[in-house]
Formats: sequence, C-alpha cells, structure tokens
Amino acid sequence: MPVKLSNIAANSAVLKVPVGESEEVTVEYYPGRISDEMFLTILFFQQELRVDSPRKFMDDFNAALVEIIKAWDLVEDDGSTIIPVTLDNVKKVYFPFKTLVISSIIREISPEAMVPVSSAKK
Repeated sequence: MPVKLSNIAANSAVLKVPVGESEEVTVEYYPGRISDEMFLTILFFQQELRVDSPRKFMDDFNAALVEIIKAWDLVEDDGSTIIPVTLDNVKKVYFPFKTLVISSIIREISPEAMVPVSSAKK
C-alpha cells in the first residue's frame, strides 16, 4: 500500500540527550522532516566549514531545529515551565546545547545507527 510523504514527516521519535554528568533532556523529533537542505546546514556546522553569511546560517540552523523538534522537556529556571519549541525561544537557548541536540539526532538517524547489531561487521 502506498505511503504518503506527509505520513512519513508526521512520524516522531524520542531520544535522551545527556546534559552534564547526571541530567538529560528528552527530545521528541520528526526524523522524516530532515530535508537535504537541513542536512547540509548541519553538515556544514559539523565540518566547521566557512559560511558566507553567519547570520543566515544561524537563522537556517534555528529554523531547522524548530522544524524537526516536536517537543522537549527543557524548562525555564523555575524548574517547571517547559520552554516551547518556537523560533524565538530556540534563538535564546545556549548554542552548545543546540549543537548537542542536533548532533544526537543525526547520530540517531545515521545509517550506522540503523544497522542491526547482528548484521554489523565483526
């Protein structure tokens, strides 16, 4: 039976992102929304390649996060108010944390991560 592209984009996955030695943030994200363009933005970041427009790069990076993150349990300093995943809020989140989240997602969806253990080379 055919599957709609929108159904693939609507599927979500959950991962735990370690923060420090004893804390973690749960992130629900949409793996099917990671487009080629988003992947290249992330790759440029990970490879530390020079970008012509750092501001545009950051805008694209933050927009990609908002597009692929459905929810997280990152809270305000009051310890209970969840920070909604909006463009304005993501821009305020510390950059090292955002890179940790996106790197964790990419590791989770990489082809190597999807190979069953039994078929991995020994």
